[in-house]
Amino acid sequence: MTHGRRIGKFVLVGWLIAATGLLAGCETPEQLAARKAAQQRAADEEARKQEEAARQAAAKREAEKREQQAQEKRKREEAARQEAEQKAKLAKVTDAEQAGVAAEANRKPREAFKQYLAGLEALADLQAPEVDTRIREKIVKLVPRLTPPPTIPEEAERQMVYGGTALKEAKTAKDYQHAVTEFEKAIRLAPWWGAAYFNLGVVQEKVRDYEAAIRNLNLYLLASPDAPDAKEVKAKVYELEFKLKKPLAERLTGLWGYTDQPGASFQVEGAGDSVKVYMIKDGRKDKLYFEGRAEGMKIAATYDVYQLLGCYDAMRTCYLPKTLPVLAEISKDMNSMVINIQEPDVDVSIGILTNDFTYTEKSQVRQWRNFTVTRKE
Repeated sequence: MTHGRRIGKFVLVGWLIAATGLLAGCETPEQLAARKAAQQRAADEEARKQEEAARQAAAKREAEKREQQAQEKRKREEAARQEAEQKAKLAKVTDAEQAGVAAEANRKPREAFKQYLAGLEALADLQAPEVDTRIREKIVKLVPRLTPPPTIPEEAERQMVYGGTALKEAKTAKDYQHAVTEFEKAIRLAPWWGAAYFNLGVVQEKVRDYEAAIRNLNLYLLASPDAPDAKEVKAKVYELEFKLKKPLAERLTGLWGYTDQPGASFQVEGAGDSVKVYMIKDGRKDKLYFEGRAEGMKIAATYDVYQLLGCYDAMRTCYLPKTLPVLAEISKDMNSMVINIQEPDVDVSIGILTNDFTYTEKSQVRQWRNFTVTRKE
């Protein structure tokens, strides 16, 4: 019996301990309410934070939208201002030209000459080659009727010599362009001077500005119709007209180089409106840089990122896009291009190791880079 009572006591004690533990683990109504209140406060705080973040994001978007609208407004206003300014200058040119025509009709050639010169001066900052050529033609035709004829200013003669010296020493497209600048100064000072038009047209052909070369060679022929070389110059005009008929892409064909990297170059090959640009390595054509179409003094193209940069990995995924866009803007004389190329962001710390670079998932971020290239031959 004694042994049985002891066992019964142990069982009773164990039950009491277990019951006490269960009771200890239970929450009182007050504790449960407090816990739920705390959870609700936490949920409310999280909701408040999210609402505040959403509000700030919306405010940021609105501010960015307002700033964009303000920038667009400023651009429109600036464009309108420039347009109004250009119209005012063109009106001044037109008035001077009409005054010159009226003076010619009234047999006042000296007054007409003065008005035409004023109109040409007003054109100095404007891109209006047709108007410029028209007024120059009037001046050239009028000069033989002036008694005495106008003399060539000394400064014009100086610029003529400068241009000739620059032409003799020229080795690159930039050097020839320097000669163009000097001859342009000469015809600005003496717009009736046939020899200056001839020299300018010759050097403009060398920089492939064929349209301008044709205009100035024709002005030379107008100023010097009985020149011994008139027939040869006319043939040169026809030759340049033929070159102008070539598609833009074909006229870009040749060797080009970076302005900030004299040793780096690439080959442009054009056929029809198609353009392919190849890297040059060890003096030979190497990888395809980009290819696209040329139209309206622009090239719209793409380049193969994997091929160009060597991003191949059979075991892992390359995070770079397969192709990215290229936009090249061609100068009027077609001797330089500004190339805008979209590149992946590069992180050299971790990622996929290729031949030359290490790319990571961050490489999905794209950024634009632009650089200028010039014709080398």
